[in-house]
Amino acid sequence: MSRYHVRHRGTNRIYVDRRGRGGRFQGIVILILLIAFISALIYGLPAVRLQHEESELIRARLLTECEGAVNRVSRLSRTAGSNSTLTLAEIRSYIYAMDVINQTHQSLTGQQLVENSRFTSLYALLESYTSQLLSGSDTGAMQTAITNALSELYQNVQALN
Repeated sequence: MSRYHVRHRGTNRIYVDRRGRGGRFQGIVILILLIAFISALIYGLPAVRLQHEESELIRARLLTECEGAVNRVSRLSRTAGSNSTLTLAEIRSYIYAMDVINQTHQSLTGQQLVENSRFTSLYALLESYTSQLLSGSDTGAMQTAITNALSELYQNVQALN
């Protein structure tokens, strides 16, 4: 059945929309909403893709920094020496970089990739290692503790990817 109604007036035929005067307005509103939806898709999808790529980049960088810290821990010596102090500084810089990346991700998205308590405990282990290294006592237990903590952190970061 047609939505138009034929009204005869003399010899002229007049077609009247049965929906009334609001039918045209409704069609215009639907068209505007459709255009708005398509525009949102055109501009929204690249933003979602960019956000996903950014998240992957942050996780990859966090994993790279963690790998660097794990590799440096294996180079620590059990006796005092300038090489141990330099290696310890490198490990600390890797942990600091991971901490900053984690805080940046938290600022951008509102969620942490790694709990802040892990970084706090790693900093405490490094301080204990430094004090034992400077006092000349055996650092084997502290080195093992740092290695275990970083290995556990590495596994957690690897699970994020």
